[in-house]
Amino acid sequence: MRFLAQAQRRCQFVRPMMAWSRQEPDVQQQRFDITDRRDVACLVNVFYDRVRDDDLLGPIFDDVAHVDWATHLPRMYDFWESVLFSTATFKGTPLVVHRVLARHAPLTAEAFGRWVALFQTTVDDLFSGTMANHAKKSAARIATTMEHSITAKEGVESRATVTSMSAAQGTPIGKDPDRVGCGFEPVIRGSF
Repeated sequence: MRFLAQAQRRCQFVRPMMAWSRQEPDVQQQRFDITDRRDVACLVNVFYDRVRDDDLLGPIFDDVAHVDWATHLPRMYDFWESVLFSTATFKGTPLVVHRVLARHAPLTAEAFGRWVALFQTTVDDLFSGTMANHAKKSAARIATTMEHSITAKEGVESRATVTSMSAAQGTPIGKDPDRVGCGFEPVIRGSF
């Protein structure tokens, strides 16, 4: 019970996943480091609220990818929990999903830069500490890797990355639809 009270104090803006009342955190409030999945959920919820409100990124997520937020947000909790705490909660191939998306929307350097800037600003607004810095560095590294892979010239595309990601999961890409991405790929397959 004490743990829950502490988490609520740190993340008073946490709300049910689909209650899109878009509350901004009080950035004057004392900030703590990211310590657990609840903090990850706080970060992900506020970040994606900002993404959806962004004039560059919002249309990519909502109008092109038609993200199913009820599916996407929990997957992002798993993803960031895995990145930050080295857990094995995330199962998916985000690089493949983003490559598919790039066929339908321009995933430009500007879009990747905006994604990183929003993520890092959100971290800074909510948290402070070693893990918060790790989250910001990880986001920049992930975005750089995605951008490079997606914008690589045809034929030079990094097949080794996709193959190694698949091999690490023990599942050939495309064989297990439950493990292919981040909550929007079925809509992309069915919409285009």
